[in-house]
Amino acid sequence: MIVTDQIGLVTIQLSLQTLLDVNDFVDKLIERSNHDLHHLQTNFVDDPTKMRAKMVMGFVGEVAVAEYLDAEHHLVILQKGHGESDVQGVEVRSVTNPTHCLITHPNDKPAPFVLALVDVDTATVVLRGWLHLRHCNVRPHWRADVPRPAYFTPATALQPMATLRAYHQDRKRR
Repeated sequence: MIVTDQIGLVTIQLSLQTLLDVNDFVDKLIERSNHDLHHLQTNFVDDPTKMRAKMVMGFVGEVAVAEYLDAEHHLVILQKGHGESDVQGVEVRSVTNPTHCLITHPNDKPAPFVLALVDVDTATVVLRGWLHLRHCNVRPHWRADVPRPAYFTPATALQPMATLRAYHQDRKRR
């Protein structure tokens, strides 16, 4: 179920089956990757004990964005440099705290980035907004006082999700 409130925040209620599918996928991915967790650890930064929860949160965010955009989505993990995106040309960054920013890096691929606030316990995702990388990676958003320096774009600087839907539909037509 998708609900858009009067200020443009989009809330998506996912099914229990979707959560089960994501959890099953992550478990299989970790099991297959046990011999080479380095790739997963460098992608998700955290130690292995937190990695699984971060992966579930990330994939739940992707599923929600795909549902909102009515886009095809497959549960896969992408290797850096393959040119693919999370959801048909859109990148998704998932967080669990409403005060967290959209974090991007200098080496991210040029694309629209969505900030998804994920509550795995209730299978609810709030899409806070989106912004193209070129508008995220600007000097005022840069922070070097964190373990991995990056661009931190506040949710207040993001475009409403309705404009992403129009942008995405226009891109698909081309």
